[in-house]
Amino acid sequence: MKFTGGIWSSLRVFFGIFMVCVYLAMAYLMHINLFNWGPEMTWFRYLLAVVFALYGFYRAYRQIKGTDYYRLKSLQEEEKPEQNRIDKFIKEQRSRVDEKHIDNTKRVQNDEK
Repeated sequence: MKFTGGIWSSLRVFFGIFMVCVYLAMAYLMHINLFNWGPEMTWFRYLLAVVFALYGFYRAYRQIKGTDYYRLKSLQEEEKPEQNRIDKFIKEQRSRVDEKHIDNTKRVQNDEK
């Protein structure tokens, strides 16, 4: 299943907008005390309202800027170069001759006999 376009990108946009609406609606509902929490929980209601509102605005900002979906493209594009970089590093380490390297395999084989 590829996530590069078509209906999948439309669904991601729809879901992102839907979640922004959910967070902002929860902030509003906490503010107006729709759930009838007691007066001792007022500070907690307002705290939740602020948290929901801030996160809703943050999600809206990411939705508008399009940074929600950068991972899908970047993961597909960067897997190969990252693997090539690791392979290159391993080849360099194997080909590098270290003068201080001591080969103990002969000593271990002699000790086993």
